[in-house]
Amino acid sequence: MIVSDWEFPPYEFSNDNGEPDGYNVEVLNLILDRLHIPHRFMMQEWYIATETFERREADLIFALSFNYMKRPYVMTRNLLHFYRIAAVRRTEEKPLTNMSLLGKEDTVIMKANDYAPIRILMTNPEPPFTIEYHSPKEALTGVQRGVYDYFLWGEIPIQRKLKEFGLDSLKTDLTDIPPGELRLIGYDKELIDAIDDEYARLEQAGQLEKIYDKWFHPEREHNDTSPIPLFIIGGAIIVGLIAVLLSRLIRIRVQKAIDKSKDIN
Repeated sequence: MIVSDWEFPPYEFSNDNGEPDGYNVEVLNLILDRLHIPHRFMMQEWYIATETFERREADLIFALSFNYMKRPYVMTRNLLHFYRIAAVRRTEEKPLTNMSLLGKEDTVIMKANDYAPIRILMTNPEPPFTIEYHSPKEALTGVQRGVYDYFLWGEIPIQRKLKEFGLDSLKTDLTDIPPGELRLIGYDKELIDAIDDEYARLEQAGQLEKIYDKWFHPEREHNDTSPIPLFIIGGAIIVGLIAVLLSRLIRIRVQKAIDKSKDIN
């Protein structure tokens, strides 16, 4: 059982058909299928997903590693992605590149149990500004209407949601919150090691690059055409050229033999 965030594109999310989708889902599906391990994804709101995993009602979760460094948790050696925190604002608001710029009058919207609030409260349990928790849709539309000044979330998910909601007028700035490391977390070390080994094989074979580009760089093209037909065509052309040359050489030698025979006669 893999518990996943239903609103965290392009990493993992519920698509228009209500089915699990995204980079994390596709990679783990591929790995577990190759390992012949039956599995399914349970899509939930993020704070519920983390609670489900921590109650051990799920076997695996994609999460930021710093929160699961100790036993009973084990994590993959392979780093899936760096998770950078960005702040969304209206054009007229000052860029929020440093959290020290916030004061008592500021209210910052975050996603419940996301990396940003956990990291902030771990560093400063009583920050000078107010934190409120809302869904990405509520936060982004609230920022656009001027209800909120800032919304902190992952840089890439924010960009996808702004595009999805057509909020092109909003601006994003990377904050000074250190990037997190997104990894697969579980309880079974043998399972995690098997996933790590299969991940390394797929990476060496170049299969993960195609999946990564599909979700993060769709503008990149991958030519999946087999090179065998090209080799066959190239070989046929070379054989044809050799046959033509041999035919010409034979004709020249035959003509020389005829000319010599005439001279002798």
